[in-house]
Amino acid sequence: MAGRRTREDLKKELLVILEQRQGPEQAITAGRLTQMTGASSRVIRKVISRLVTEEQIPIASSVHWPYGFFLIR
Repeated sequence: MAGRRTREDLKKELLVILEQRQGPEQAITAGRLTQMTGASSRVIRKVISRLVTEEQIPIASSVHWPYGFFLIR
């Protein structure tokens, strides 16, 4: 399908966004990532999980305000 984004494309897009979100004070929610990328929250969480486990990207999440994902400095 022409114009359809792959998981690889989404992975690259999430990395670009998360590069600007270093440290817990810069956390971004899955909901906001959904708005920015158009991908579902479930897909975003799966891709982030793979970035951490398969590519060893230091991404963490905060369950306290500010909520969301961020790169560990």
